[in-house]
Amino acid sequence: MSLWVRGLLVRTAWLAVPLCLCLACKGQEVTRATPKGAFTLYVSSAKAGNYEAVYTMIVKDIQNKIDMTYDNMRQAIKLINTNYPPALRPQALADLGRPEVRNAANPAQYFAALVGSAGKPALSTAEVLSSKLKRIEEKDKDKGGSHFIMTTVSGATLDFVRGGDELYYLVPNPEDVQLLHREYLRSIERLAATESAVASFRAQRPGRPVLPSP
Repeated sequence: MSLWVRGLLVRTAWLAVPLCLCLACKGQEVTRATPKGAFTLYVSSAKAGNYEAVYTMIVKDIQNKIDMTYDNMRQAIKLINTNYPPALRPQALADLGRPEVRNAANPAQYFAALVGSAGKPALSTAEVLSSKLKRIEEKDKDKGGSHFIMTTVSGATLDFVRGGDELYYLVPNPEDVQLLHREYLRSIERLAATESAVASFRAQRPGRPVLPSP
């Protein structure tokens, strides 16, 4: 399973620190109420490995897709634990993901478990932030400062948009969005396969009551 990258933005540690120090020296509180503040907090959280915080900084529609992926996994786990023969449960659970992923208590922990584990290839987001910030430009100015593009020296860009709560959120690049979408689709497939297996087990044990599906 490949989602984002272990140590996302670790290669940009040198970028986050100057930004934070600069704002701190001016006595300014760094918040996501501005595009630059959102950028700074995003980089700082990823550098520190605080992926639960990173999850909260992603645009809401992507957060919702992560939430649904997590919910599908939890439903599959419940079905396996309540309906699979004991001998088949360990492998069925392992097929859903590593223990730290399966044991996540909420979507933010689930996301953190995905991106904080070893063995994940670097994705384009890390590459986007691998050079210094060159400029911040407003897009669609007629919409009142709701969309900003952060451009690095290398020419790569990061998009931040303002949400209904007046905070700025990161728009993942298309490659990352596709990865998240594929993981969502896989969660649907895994849940469907689990439900099918449960139906088969029930058919083989017609006289034995089983717990209903969620």
